[in-house]
Amino acid sequence: MKSVMTYEKSKFEVKAYTMKELASFYQISVKSFRTWINPFKNEIGKKQGRYYNVNQVRVIIAKLGMPGIAGE
Repeated sequence: MKSVMTYEKSKFEVKAYTMKELASFYQISVKSFRTWINPFKNEIGKKQGRYYNVNQVRVIIAKLGMPGIAGE
């Protein structure tokens, strides 16, 4: 039987996301997420409207780690 954590990990797909969606994957508030990515804002770049594009999401994952597997 799959554990809940394994199931949650498999749900994340690299695609365009809003800041709110990304914050929810990391299980933090939007304000905390903004603080977390602030040191990397030059590498991430500006959002395309409301969304971070696929390449920006990849940079965020490279800096913060894959959502749901922190500490593993």
